[in-house]
Amino acid sequence: TIEKPHATVFSYLRYHGGIEPHRRHRSPQNLKLAEREEISRGIVGHQSARLIAHQLGRSPSTISREITNNGGRLKYRATHADTQA
Repeated sequence: TIEKPHATVFSYLRYHGGIEPHRRHRSPQNLKLAEREEISRGIVGHQSARLIAHQLGRSPSTISREITNNGGRLKYRATHADTQA
């Protein structure tokens, strides 16, 4: 522990720019933009989530969840979904 009052430590850190946050990075397991674009094309082509998943080598539940979490079949947009991720 630091033998200083919390307010002193807070003021010092704020004056010097704070503590740099960890750099964020995506897990390799996450869908990539290219995969999301394939999902979007599949939706336009009236393909099932199961067929899209098979083509991408992903689980059908992953594709279904991706579509549902990003507006459903009527509103799904690959770039928006990728930005939200």
